[in-house]
Amino acid sequence: FLNAAVGQLYGELPEDRIGELLSYKDLATEDREMLKRVVENAKHYFSRPEDYERAWQEEMGDAEDDE
Repeated sequence: FLNAAVGQLYGELPEDRIGELLSYKDLATEDREMLKRVVENAKHYFSRPEDYERAWQEEMGDAEDDE
């Protein structure tokens, strides 16, 4: 859930706006760490999504070759 929800925010909104809108309260330490990783991953991905997509295609191969 966090990857999809938070990740989409970084794809749609500027980081400073997300900081204004997103808050959390009473979050366990391990959940806070997981949220931190999700946010960092989203920032990295959306800073260069085409590079990630290209790497994914290279890793998975061309789906048309399998048909």
